[in-house]
Formats: sequence, C-alpha cells, structure tokens
Amino acid sequence: MGRVDDLRTFIYRIDAQDRITFVNREWVEFARENEASELTPENVLGQPLQRYISGWETRHLYELIYQCVREKGREVQVHFNCDSPHLRRSFRMRLFPLDRGALEFSIQVLEIKPVLPRPILDNTIEHSAEVVVICSWCKRIRIENGHWVEIADAMTYRALFGAIPPKLTHDVCEDCFSAIRRQLDDP
Repeated sequence: MGRVDDLRTFIYRIDAQDRITFVNREWVEFARENEASELTPENVLGQPLQRYISGWETRHLYELIYQCVREKGREVQVHFNCDSPHLRRSFRMRLFPLDRGALEFSIQVLEIKPVLPRPILDNTIEHSAEVVVICSWCKRIRIENGHWVEIADAMTYRALFGAIPPKLTHDVCEDCFSAIRRQLDDP
C-alpha cells in the first residue's frame, strides 16, 4: 500500500432534506487544495448535497445509501477514489445516522500514490469537445462495448489523451454499483 501522508478526516453533515449543514476545516482545506476554492462554508451550507454530485446515476446511488442509513439506523461504509492529475487517492466514507434524519459523512484517506500525470483529471487545462464516461467511485473509464478500464489502459486503448484531453461525464460502473448494493443489503 502507498504512503498515507494525509491523516485528516473530512467531515460534513446533511439534514433530513439532504442540505449541507456542516463542513469541517479539513473539508474546506481539501476543496481549496483541489481547485475548488469556491466550496466555502458560506457557499455550500444550506445547499442540497446533490448539487455537488456529478451524474444522475451517482446521485441515485447516493440517495440509496442515504435511505439505507436512515432506515436501518446504522453506519454504512463505502470505499471510493478521489484522484487528482498526479495522485491516486483511495478513501473510506463512513455515513452515520444522526437525530431527525440527519447524516454525518466521515471520510478518511486509505492510500495515496503518485502516478504519471493524467491530464484528463486536470480541471485547470483546456479539454476537447469529446466526452468520455468515468466511474464516480473507482475512476475507471468506460470504453467501447461498455468495458471499464483504468485511465492508463484507456490512454493506450483509445489514445484519449492527446494534446487536448476529453471532458468527463460521470456514471457508476457495474462493479462499484454491485459492491455498494451488496453492502447496503447486508443486515
């Protein structure tokens, strides 16, 4: 496993209507470090969390997770990747039920590994009009025939990352969707 230099825990909460009610200092710092400095408490508190989740499939999966936590009244853990152009970052997200339908999200770093630059993940550079689908959870890219592959393999397969990388749209691959559904279905 790669080194984990970032031992921060990112915490945020939503109310029963899924509006953001709290973000901790570490959450704000992480947003700023990842070119999302507009995600300040002043801008996000009171906003629906779904506003910040890309892709209807991903939003739907989050809604299923919220529903499970609220109905079963127990913690749910899911793993996901939150990669940057130069880092492969694996996280564990723990969701806890709070009073009156509120939820707390506690996100911890599991692994951080440097990777070769992946311009497709760089929001600070120009992207072409071409659009490719990336899994919101594992960060694999969908290629022809619905196969999902790692970004490096997609580069080889489709030569996606020429001088100007394509734009991304989000979905959830079948592997991630099934893994999360299995966890939600566990008693």
